[in-house]
Amino acid sequence: MKAFVKNLHSLSAQGKIPVDVQSVCPEEDPIVLAGYAKSLVGRGFATLTYQNYFSYECTAEGKLICQGSSPEFKVILQVQESGESGICAKNVDKIGLGHALKRRWISRKNVESETFLYPVSSEVPEDIVKNYLLILEKCPTSSDVPSKELKTLEKRKLVTKVKHQIPIIGLVKGMDILLSLRKEIKMLTSDLLKSGEWEKGYMKPLNLKAHGVAPRAGALHPLMKVRKEVREIFLAMGFQEMCTDRWVESSFWNFDSLFQPQQHPARDSHDTFFLKGEAA
Repeated sequence: MKAFVKNLHSLSAQGKIPVDVQSVCPEEDPIVLAGYAKSLVGRGFATLTYQNYFSYECTAEGKLICQGSSPEFKVILQVQESGESGICAKNVDKIGLGHALKRRWISRKNVESETFLYPVSSEVPEDIVKNYLLILEKCPTSSDVPSKELKTLEKRKLVTKVKHQIPIIGLVKGMDILLSLRKEIKMLTSDLLKSGEWEKGYMKPLNLKAHGVAPRAGALHPLMKVRKEVREIFLAMGFQEMCTDRWVESSFWNFDSLFQPQQHPARDSHDTFFLKGEAA
């Protein structure tokens, strides 16, 4: 941590901040450096951003081409071996034929309902696909491969595009980075005040705008808790809740469906309100 902070302070004096975290201490483990950077960010001394870049890795098919040759190169070799007589299109690989035609290495001619292929030039062309794959295999982030060719290789599933992130560290203005080497005091105690150790350490600024934990407010009444438990028991037994917006029910649903005897006192007018008129 000390070497990281001192190197960062030196780079800041040279005006080379913000900078890639790995370049601060190139010999250090990147995971350890990321921990140092996040520690400084947490203590308010630094800021951390991420810069994206992409690399290209050869797929299994791409590696086979690196060891041999591309399909279109194999096709042009077959066509050139046939000479002026040409070769029937049925006898060559269709995938290689399509890419060879796109690169204008061969020409087609229909002869008696058959398509024959002929070389455009007598010179053997360069296996461009293989050369680009070899470049990416040595340096996945190489800029020697044109963007158009990269898209073609990716579309043909010869390479895969991999996203990477570079952590970029910057310093907060007005903060002395060397203060971060001092011991951080998280809580001021009487012992620190008596011993004077609080003057040697670094006290993290308090965030007075931070929201505290919301206090617990309100609770269910004991009777409501019992009601809730009883309701859950009946629902678990298979009962269903009836619609609660019907305040008037017929005698059938109120008594008969519950198998209540005709002489039950609940059916009397002094225990039940009866309304005149037909049911809606």
